[in-house]
Amino acid sequence: MSYNITIDKYLNRLAAKSPVPGGGSAAALVGAIGISLLSMVARYAEKRAGSRKLRSKISEILRFAERSSRRLRKLMREDESAYLMLWRQLKKKDSKGLSRLYKGATAPPLEICAILQEGIKKCEALSRHSSKFLASDLLEAGLLMKAGFSSAKVHVDINLGGISDSVYTKKVRKSLLKLTKRVRVSRWQP
Repeated sequence: MSYNITIDKYLNRLAAKSPVPGGGSAAALVGAIGISLLSMVARYAEKRAGSRKLRSKISEILRFAERSSRRLRKLMREDESAYLMLWRQLKKKDSKGLSRLYKGATAPPLEICAILQEGIKKCEALSRHSSKFLASDLLEAGLLMKAGFSSAKVHVDINLGGISDSVYTKKVRKSLLKLTKRVRVSRWQP
């Protein structure tokens, strides 16, 4: 399941007094826009690639971008669905099953972080082979992915606070810390 609505309609839904879509969905959208810019720059670079090895490397970036764009659009919906279930339970003021619902609401933004961390790495790889005329597009791709990553990370951190399973929270925090360090130590800086 993915979005098939106009940008205007999505933004109006986002601005409405409604629990969804919210920040997690917006993080996925921002990331998907960054991934789309990465894809555009890669398509231009692919045409300019001189060697078979370089074309293969750029083709791999394109495959990643296509898979990631589709997945991020699905994660927009998954985040909304998971949060809506949690929100409904919270409105009932019934704590039964809340930890499970918080886990469900943690999964989409955590996956968004993983995809966007990899996307930032792909920007770095592509920057060595893309046209100087597309440098601003590639930089924008990286900035959008970093923004989406940061936003999704906030949602993971918030949702972890509602989970009573300390083994699970420790595992997720470790994974998130690893992703965050990879984003921070990237040699490529937009």
